[in-house]
Amino acid sequence: MTRARAPSIAWFIATAVLVVGLLVQVLEQPEAANGLLRVRVLDVGQGDAILVDTPSGEHLLVDGGPDDSVLVGLSRFLAPPPTLTLVVATHNDADHIGGLPAVLETYPVTEVWITGAIHTTETFERWLRAIPGSGARTTVVQAGHEATFGEARLRVLHPFEDFTGVRPDENHQTTIVLKLTYGATSFLLTGDLGFEQEALMIERAPELLGATVLKVTHHGSQYGTSERFLEYVHPELAVVSVGADNRYDHPTPELLERLSAVGLDPYRTDKNGTVTFRSDGTTIEVETEHP
Repeated sequence: MTRARAPSIAWFIATAVLVVGLLVQVLEQPEAANGLLRVRVLDVGQGDAILVDTPSGEHLLVDGGPDDSVLVGLSRFLAPPPTLTLVVATHNDADHIGGLPAVLETYPVTEVWITGAIHTTETFERWLRAIPGSGARTTVVQAGHEATFGEARLRVLHPFEDFTGVRPDENHQTTIVLKLTYGATSFLLTGDLGFEQEALMIERAPELLGATVLKVTHHGSQYGTSERFLEYVHPELAVVSVGADNRYDHPTPELLERLSAVGLDPYRTDKNGTVTFRSDGTTIEVETEHP
């Protein structure tokens, strides 16, 4: 006798989100590609989730926030049922991978990029179990790996070693750093990079660090985005993905002072909600959910 399996909580959430998404579309249709690159830093609280719509129409997701609520953000901008061409888990902290199992259960995913590092938390184990069931191709990436999506190019700048099977002292050591380039514009997506890893990148690949937009490292921690790193990146715009009234005091005063010293007043998801950058390959426009 076959016993029916009870629907998971993620199934109920996904079903509700898709229903809401269909209703929302009546008022807010997802934007067509129209030759624009869109990078949306989703408001997922204290965590990271970045949705990229390429000029050629692919959808990429970098991290999935701390929990299944990332589905609510995705439903606003993805007409169901789209395919996510690529999902990247920058590292194994819960505030970056917590929502990814639900994403894989809800959307078709073509490929997943991971560091190969291991962790001991239930959040990581859930993520690990979700990947095979999704049918997505899994690729362990390190510096030099890249992919193109029409005229947009995504390149891995960090880590510099293969962490497959390694349990690092700090998950941040393995962070996948991505540079997304479209025409003369570029985005540096830094995960939870720290001072040590920033210094290593400056040493090994200084010529690759320059970017128009910087996703500030580690939610605005004082232990990332150093003065020297800012000198090499030399961004025109910056954004911090951070939760309101978080217990870490992110973004810290020290970090904000470093940004201010180079003329940057960052967008913040705790104040601005979801932040959308639109690039035509020459200029970038910014739209925020809240002023």
